Amino acid sequence: MAKSFKQLLCLFFILLIGVQLNSQLIRPMISLDFNECRIQDTGIQNSVLQVGGLPGCVCGLDGDAIRFDGADNFIHFEDELSNLFSKDFTISFYINIENTSGVVDILSFHKTCVRDSSFTLKYLPQIKQFRFDMVKNLSRSTQMLFQLDETSCWQHIVITRKGFDYTIYLNGRLVSQTRAETDYIYSPLGNFAIANSPCLGTSDSRLMGAIENFQVFDKSFIELEVQSLDMHADQILNRDTTLLLGDELQIEMGPSCQSAFWWDNQADLNDPNLFEPVIKPNQTTTYTVFVQNGACIARDSISI
Repeated sequence: MAKSFKQLLCLFFILLIGVQLNSQLIRPMISLDFNECRIQDTGIQNSVLQVGGLPGCVCGLDGDAIRFDGADNFIHFEDELSNLFSKDFTISFYINIENTSGVVDILSFHKTCVRDSSFTLKYLPQIKQFRFDMVKNLSRSTQMLFQLDETSCWQHIVITRKGFDYTIYLNGRLVSQTRAETDYIYSPLGNFAIANSPCLGTSDSRLMGAIENFQVFDKSFIELEVQSLDMHADQILNRDTTLLLGDELQIEMGPSCQSAFWWDNQADLNDPNLFEPVIKPNQTTTYTVFVQNGACIARDSISI
């Protein structure tokens, strides 16, 4: 029995490694990594971009990120992209939102501010909720809702389409899933944009905050592939564990743009001023790290 379990566990890790390698080998159709402060599509599409204003270049989890000021900054894709979104796809990106009011425009694909052949991703700060809408015409639409992860400042959003099935992941977790009643085929007249919806000034507000690693793939990722894209921002990479009395654990943290941090239960830490301390517990204890990113504070815990 023990041998069978070990074999299954070994097979699982082999599968996981294979999925991660496969995800890394798949070249995205659209790729904006913003490293070295470049705003350039290095994906297969090599889209022509129109950039509004001068977005700021700020700390990112894997290099640099671009900060939108909530007033003039946007990215508009000049290419005709309806075919990309009218079949299976995966959209993946990191976002750190600063808006505190209004209906925040994050992504949009449409020509004018009407409910026809379009999709949008918006954020409602007052209720800390994201809203993904797909519209075929005035009588056919699908809406997916999911809540902000309040334990994290960076939100890793992944939206997948496989046929009529749509799935949304947030920070590696499945948060919304639906099967559309109709096939959404988008108009070639539609425009794809980040923070540049035609509804700005009517119902929407521009995004204020940072975006990093914006990618669009022409296939629908499965859950393991989605998780392989997750960088575990500001999270403790060690999992809950059991130690013998006198043993210690070196903490490992995911990437961070923290401006400050602090640990609780500091007595068991070799140095509470270290982001990745060594913990030597005297009894079973839960340790929480608080990570500040501007006005936002993320948190994560480990039980030892």
